[in-house]
Amino acid sequence: MEWKLPSGKVRKLLQALVVALALYGCLRWAGFYEFTNRDAEGLATITQLLGDIYAVLAGRDSSLAARRDDWKNARAAYARAADEYRSLIGVPGGERYARQLSETERLVADCDRRLK
Repeated sequence: MEWKLPSGKVRKLLQALVVALALYGCLRWAGFYEFTNRDAEGLATITQLLGDIYAVLAGRDSSLAARRDDWKNARAAYARAADEYRSLIGVPGGERYARQLSETERLVADCDRRLK
């Protein structure tokens, strides 16, 4: 049986994965995620506020197409906020964001219901 080395693309992908994992480990070890935790929390809050603004805009008197676009934008903002909260739950002390995540997921579901 003759062994062959992986192709150049596969080797580059594996190298990039090893570098990414090493960088991730170094950042966790150095406490980077705890240091930037408040920034991520702020971004999630701002993104959720954007979703709230779009939801208010969708409730105003306007054309059906404009309201639909506003609900789509609100849904996208809520989905981004939910992603931010999910990433915050993974860091130490992030369990406190579970309630905010469930509320944001409820808002995403509400937007989905309105878009049907």
